[in-house]
Amino acid sequence: DNIDTMDLPSSAGTPALENDYPHNNAPVVERLLNAGALIAGKANLYELAVGGTSLNQHFGRVSNPWRLDCIPGGSSSGSAAAVAARMVPGALGTDTNGSVRGPCSFSGIAGLRPSTQRYPFGGVIPSSPTRDAVGIMANSIADLAMLDQVLAQPQTIGPPEPLPPVNLRGLRLGRPRGEFYRVMDDAVARVIDAAVAEMQVAGAIIVDVDVPEIVKLTAQAAWAISNYEVPREIPGYLARRGTQLSIDEIVAGIASPMVRERFHPNTVDLEALEPAYCQAMDEYRPQLQRILHDYFTDHDVAAMIYPTTPFPAQALPNDTADDFSDVVINGQLIKGGFSAVLNNTMHQSASGIPSLVVPAGLTADGLPVGLS
Repeated sequence: DNIDTMDLPSSAGTPALENDYPHNNAPVVERLLNAGALIAGKANLYELAVGGTSLNQHFGRVSNPWRLDCIPGGSSSGSAAAVAARMVPGALGTDTNGSVRGPCSFSGIAGLRPSTQRYPFGGVIPSSPTRDAVGIMANSIADLAMLDQVLAQPQTIGPPEPLPPVNLRGLRLGRPRGEFYRVMDDAVARVIDAAVAEMQVAGAIIVDVDVPEIVKLTAQAAWAISNYEVPREIPGYLARRGTQLSIDEIVAGIASPMVRERFHPNTVDLEALEPAYCQAMDEYRPQLQRILHDYFTDHDVAAMIYPTTPFPAQALPNDTADDFSDVVINGQLIKGGFSAVLNNTMHQSASGIPSLVVPAGLTADGLPVGLS
């Protein structure tokens, strides 16, 4: 519900926009409608899409269809839950730090964050043109491919071509460990190991090699870009949306204290942030792209494979907590451990490469695990 639809309110999960109708559909919505798609409804999300859980203080929590006492991930929690519960065959979400892929992993469905600019940008709040993307979710790769064809190539006429069968024999897949396993629940690792073993039986060649400096470079590029672009872009977005609300009114209406701490574009000093932004765009992002390019070419791999999230879906808090940061990993409570949910899902948006997540299996407790 942070993707604009002119016939339905687009709330971004925040009270001030609850009854606000944009003047135009987001370009991705327009392409789907032109292809004959129907909007089944708008899905709940973490308020203003700035968190990775499913706790919305205004519209309520989203539960995981696999186990109702667990989160389905965030921020695109409602979209993932609707697909996982088979309420709809497909859904859209938005992804800056993993807000499509995390929910897909926790909810046992397939998802794609496309490469930057593969789908038309715009009609989404908040917005970072360099890092944001609308992503797609479905219960099968065939359905993902159909959605991707419509969104990336709207001029295509007729039904999508069937996906050709793929022979894994001889396919080289890079498997980085190191930073990708910095935090890892044994239950997730066992499912991923079993999935990789199946790929090897099918003939895939697994190349065990790490990616140097990826976490450090990702952090240096990602946060400086988003911190600058979001407040820069929001005034123009609101003008195009046609809302009568000001940024101050939207911020004043925020329901979550946590979101209020994170989202305050009306008080940001863009001039002060510009040097860090320029360094991220001119130095750190190109360096990150270069080490990823070298990884693929030097090791002759078609893709990297790794766990999407380092732990399965976590239990919803029993109280009315605004958010949570502690997680249980390998039976131990880890203070502040939830931030590791972003560990394997940020370098793609910081560099602009695509990322696919597929269900890899279930833990012994019956919770889904995603493989990226």
